Amino acid sequence: MPFLPKSSWELFSHLDGKWYVQIATSGYSYANNGDHHSVAFYPLFPLLMRGLMTFGIPVEVAEV
Repeated sequence: MPFLPKSSWELFSHLDGKWYVQIATSGYSYANNGDHHSVAFYPLFPLLMRGLMTFGIPVEVAEV
């Protein structure tokens, strides 16, 4: 199913944004099942997002 943004902030979470949101909120995960996994992404951007989220900034704004 294609990505259809519902609000203006969701435009920024297109493509790899969903992976960065998952890493910032839940951390890295890996299971050897042949599917795509979050371990392919570097940690700096999710760490910055997580830091902004600790100040009460919503994840959609923190990833911009």
